[in-house]
Amino acid sequence: MNSVSIVVLILLVLSLIQVIEEVRKDFRGRWPLGELSNSTYIIVSVGILAFGVITLVLAILGSPAAVVLAWILAIFNMANGVWLLIQMLVTTGYFPGGYSASLVLLAAISLMVVLV
Repeated sequence: MNSVSIVVLILLVLSLIQVIEEVRKDFRGRWPLGELSNSTYIIVSVGILAFGVITLVLAILGSPAAVVLAWILAIFNMANGVWLLIQMLVTTGYFPGGYSASLVLLAAISLMVVLV
């Protein structure tokens, strides 16, 4: 595996951990714009993880498309990590997904560094 695929794999594992944390701590019920339905949360979460798996497979295969997808994945996860950390600061306490957000953010930045 090349360095891009290794960091994408790490980011994918951390994203899965974050989804598990969000499910266990009722992220849906604390969504700032109102409660998310189960189906919406599942569709979005599975879609993001599937995008990560596709990116990983293409990175392993050495496809040029993997670079573009990896940038999208990194930017999305960086924004997600920053948003969750800001949400914890605003609520002055724990917010579902917040504990793993710093690790996801670190992995997203690491992926950007590898891509440059």
